[in-house]
Amino acid sequence: VRNWRFLLDNLPAYIDDVGEHTIEKNKLIENDIIITLTWTRWKRDYWYVVRVESEENLLLNQRIARLRFVLVNSWYYELFLRSELFRNQFFSYETWNVGQWNVWMKAIQDTIVFLPPITEQNRIVEIIEEKFSVIDSLESLVNANIRRAENLKQAILKKAFNGELISE
Repeated sequence: VRNWRFLLDNLPAYIDDVGEHTIEKNKLIENDIIITLTWTRWKRDYWYVVRVESEENLLLNQRIARLRFVLVNSWYYELFLRSELFRNQFFSYETWNVGQWNVWMKAIQDTIVFLPPITEQNRIVEIIEEKFSVIDSLESLVNANIRRAENLKQAILKKAFNGELISE
């Protein structure tokens, strides 16, 4: 789990013999939000938040919190979990032992969340998605221009080494 996404190709664990009760209790479903609660000392590999976007046969692992909502836009809530307001509350519950930092579920349960009506949550999410779309487009444009500049640099270097930049 990393921010905004699952890294399912990074050392996945597959379990063949899982009881029906375990699957029912731990299965992640669309719009669940998970947040990591444990990290390695000095690495700060923690507080990763991701929303499950589709049914992918994923099971909840230990030291990961699952949030499931009714009448709340999960995307709105995910954005709140990424906010500085939540982060400051979350980190106030940090504890350390045996080389790991931990945050307990109490950090999430005790958090005060400002929830506007669902129609307003949906509109806020719409606006943010539009802004992210613009950011994605700009990022693509910047990356294309970086590649173009690198190609131009290589072409200029080639001409320089071939003596083609000197006017006669």
